[in-house]
Amino acid sequence: MNNPIELDFEVNSTYYFYDKWYLPPDLANKIKTISDDIKNRFSLDEELVKYLEYLDFSDLSGDLDGIIMNNISDAMGGMFSTHKPANNYVVFNTNQIELKK
Repeated sequence: MNNPIELDFEVNSTYYFYDKWYLPPDLANKIKTISDDIKNRFSLDEELVKYLEYLDFSDLSGDLDGIIMNNISDAMGGMFSTHKPANNYVVFNTNQIELKK
């Protein structure tokens, strides 16, 4: 990824983004939709633009190519889980994935 947005889940299983709580895959879809809207030059709600700027989503020109979601908790582990938080990397185009041997 050359231009991802990075979000910290702060060891939670959901992330509050603009209007509600999202699970990681739903959040990825929401951000991808916003990125597509920007690329297609659709207008964004002024409050959403301010929120994106607050998140350092400074690329309102549409070059966002992925998301880095840090410190996601495994909600299925329960309160006594010993699992460490995970990081998820979401690319918007499969051409961005490179397999190394």
